[in-house]
Amino acid sequence: MEWQDIKNNLSNISDFSVTVYNASRDNNTLFDYIDALPLDVKNELYPKYINSDGPVLGIRKQIVEEFLNGLVNRADIINRFETGKLNNPKSFTQYKNLYAVLYPFFTFTTNKLVYETLDNLAKKIQTDLQLVDKTDIKTIGFDGGRNTGSDDVWFAIYNNSHPNQQHAKQLFLSIHNAVVIYALYDRGKGFFMEKETTDVVSLDYSALIDFYTKHKSAILSDNYRANLLLKYPLEKLIGSLKAGEIKSWLIKPGEKGSMWKKALKEENIRIGWGYVVDDMYDEGN
Repeated sequence: MEWQDIKNNLSNISDFSVTVYNASRDNNTLFDYIDALPLDVKNELYPKYINSDGPVLGIRKQIVEEFLNGLVNRADIINRFETGKLNNPKSFTQYKNLYAVLYPFFTFTTNKLVYETLDNLAKKIQTDLQLVDKTDIKTIGFDGGRNTGSDDVWFAIYNNSHPNQQHAKQLFLSIHNAVVIYALYDRGKGFFMEKETTDVVSLDYSALIDFYTKHKSAILSDNYRANLLLKYPLEKLIGSLKAGEIKSWLIKPGEKGSMWKKALKEENIRIGWGYVVDDMYDEGN
């Protein structure tokens, strides 16, 4: 995809980001958008949620039940959401507002445009900076990283020695309420090491590449494996093991214990740090 095509798509995404921003803060804007969805889109959404169940998904079910026959009962749905948060807080913990529940009605027709455009731009930058074999890309749309909706979209290019982008330095770009930020972002520490703010109209690919070129070395030197070995030298660990100084291990397979079921099913535990585990493996030991 050529830059001008990417920029045209970014312009559409930027315009839509204003709608999402307002809808995430104002329920009338949210319902105005849902009520105005074309009938063919409503017909496609209907089977996706008509059999939904539970306190959260049940709200989506009510939406599709109502919007084929007229306007959505706004007051009833708002009351249902607020009552749910009050009486069943555990089920609604992740849903800070009504948009977080109803975001699929916004992303259904836009996700393809968002992800394809951001992926194409990130890959173009990755190629032009000669980082294809050294970096990975993470892209997030208006569905959000945890599928609870987001009012911004972004991509990150980061050193592929990291198991994911969560603690990596990043060549970062986001669109939020029509504002474009491109930056060198230290995700692990949660701050922008340097950033530029603009809009899509003023966004220039040459300026973008010049900025990222200046920070390319920061990404290349951010080697998770090397940095981890500096912090936890294998020789010291192995020495402690042989000396019997390590009496116990804390086991939490996967991020936030996400691989517990797999570990239990396979009846094993794998110990390591990201991609360092190969260095500790010895056949028969």
